[in-house]
Amino acid sequence: MQPLTKDQKTIIIGLVCILILGGIIYWATQRKEPKVFLPPEEFVPEGGAPGPSSLGAKILQINRTPKYLIVQSDKEEKEIKVNLTDNTEIIQLGLPFDPAHPPTDGHFNFEEKTISFEDLEIGDQVLIKTRVDTTGRTELNNVTQIQVLP
Repeated sequence: MQPLTKDQKTIIIGLVCILILGGIIYWATQRKEPKVFLPPEEFVPEGGAPGPSSLGAKILQINRTPKYLIVQSDKEEKEIKVNLTDNTEIIQLGLPFDPAHPPTDGHFNFEEKTISFEDLEIGDQVLIKTRVDTTGRTELNNVTQIQVLP
């Protein structure tokens, strides 16, 4: 085998540079989809776009048959119908201390007590948790939990 001439070496080096440059350009132009981590499927809001899935509100009306509440959102002055099922969990939150003497470090966990639909009262402040985006809605279904605030 004969040694390579200067022209042959130049051609080989040029081809290697072209291949490397082509690889870099190809790699840079490939669109990479960002990784999106979503909660389990049952918590993906309707429409696919994540949004607020809870709502702070005040109970204005209670209907026993069928079970639903009319509430007023804390953020907007509009009424929202909240449909409940037998699977909707209702929890009364309580303070584990005398409100006149809160913990000095400000840290505490609410006491939780499961209550029935019949224990809800007009005027209760509640946090409604649902599987749908609550933005702009006038009616909520798929309500998983209602927390009655102290």
